[in-house]
Amino acid sequence: MTKTYQDALFVGVDVSKTTLEVALDDKRPTEQFPNNEPGCGVNVALLLMEATGRM
Repeated sequence: MTKTYQDALFVGVDVSKTTLEVALDDKRPTEQFPNNEPGCGVNVALLLMEATGRM
């Protein structure tokens, strides 16, 4: 069976120094979590991020 983009779940994460804003799709409101160890451990199997700005 060939997977298509219709089968995929795309997640957007806006990372700031204090918060992580997560968008699952354009139909639901975003969710915000603290950018700390407890906030990053919210039912996530694997999350990869790349820094694009300066600290």
